[in-house]
Amino acid sequence: MEKSDVFILVFSLDNRESFDEVKRLQKQILEVKSCLKNKTKEAAELPMVICGNKNDHGELCRQVPTTEAELLVSGDENCAYFEVSAKKNTNVDEMFYVLFSMAKLPHEMSPALHRKISVQYGDAFHPRPFCMRRVKDMDAYGMVSPFARRPSVNSDLKYIKAKVLREGQARERDKCTIQ
Repeated sequence: MEKSDVFILVFSLDNRESFDEVKRLQKQILEVKSCLKNKTKEAAELPMVICGNKNDHGELCRQVPTTEAELLVSGDENCAYFEVSAKKNTNVDEMFYVLFSMAKLPHEMSPALHRKISVQYGDAFHPRPFCMRRVKDMDAYGMVSPFARRPSVNSDLKYIKAKVLREGQARERDKCTIQ
C-alpha cells in the first residue's frame, strides 16, 4: 500500500459487506498516504477509482444505492466512482481511461488499446524472431499464454527467507573477526 501509486477498489453492488470493506480500505489508504506525505513533505496526489461491480444484475439485487457509493468520492477530485460489470465489460474501459488520466499515465497502457493475440501450441516452443513477424505498427499487445504460472506462496516465502539469510550472512562478514 505504501509503494502504490494508483488504487482500484471494487465492491459488489449486491453485497453490503463488500461495500463496508471498501470504505474501510479507502480510509486506511488515505491514512497511510497522509502519514507518508507528512514524512516526505510533498503534496502527492492519490488517484483512486472505486467500482461497484455487477451492475448487470439489476436493481432487485442491489444492496448499495448509487448515491451512497458516490458519497465516498465526493469532494475529492482524485477519486472517481464507476458502476461496472466485469462479466459484460460495461464501463471497464472508461474506468481505466479516467484512472490513467488522473494518474497522468500514458493512455497507451489502457487495456482497451491492447490487441489480444493467442499463442498456438507450437508457437510457444518455436518463436520466430521479432523482425520476421508481420507487424503493421508498433501497437501494444496483450497475450494469453496457456503456460503462464504464478509461483506459489510457499515458493515466495522460501525466496524471501533465502534473501534475508543472505543479508544476515553479509552483515556477519562485515564485522571484524579479531576483537
